[in-house]
Amino acid sequence: MQRDDTMMDVLTGLMRQAEVFIVGLTRPWNLYQIGIALAVMALALLLARIIGPRFHGWLRSRENWAKWQLRLGLLLRRRIGLILFVLLIWPVVLVMQETTWPSRSYLLGIFAKLATGYLLIALVTRLIANNFLREIVRMGGWIWVTLIIVGLTDEARALLDSVAFSLGESRFSLWLLLQALVRLALLFTVARFLSHAS
Repeated sequence: MQRDDTMMDVLTGLMRQAEVFIVGLTRPWNLYQIGIALAVMALALLLARIIGPRFHGWLRSRENWAKWQLRLGLLLRRRIGLILFVLLIWPVVLVMQETTWPSRSYLLGIFAKLATGYLLIALVTRLIANNFLREIVRMGGWIWVTLIIVGLTDEARALLDSVAFSLGESRFSLWLLLQALVRLALLFTVARFLSHAS
């Protein structure tokens, strides 16, 4: 019963925060920030269409490169739109922070942090050989990075910890299970990276 109450409290808190966030999006300066982010995204995609094929051609001419270098190059080629967005959005955020009120660059900062987090997760998870495990870690990473950036980690942790079962003296929650999976994935990733590097 206590567990159900905790879960309902967490869900109610999340719903309230989501409602406040959605209402906040309709303010004029937030709409401007969304427009700026969309314009930067359009520019990044346009540049990716121009730079991408040239970068791919340059990669094909690297005959003396090791296999891992070529794979890294192909990974960067596939993510070039996101890479360009990250490279373009951060200067915009920094300029906005220096020239206007913090609230007028807040959303842009969130977009920049999300894009950077997603890019890093996409690059790091490529080191995980198992496709299923890679997708699980990638999705979990994206969700967790999003929760961190929008400030909902405590609520998410409480929700995951409320889903639990007891086995004798020990209590196992979904939160503990996820932590164990992330640690295992990190160990496998580091071991694979070291085996390829040596």
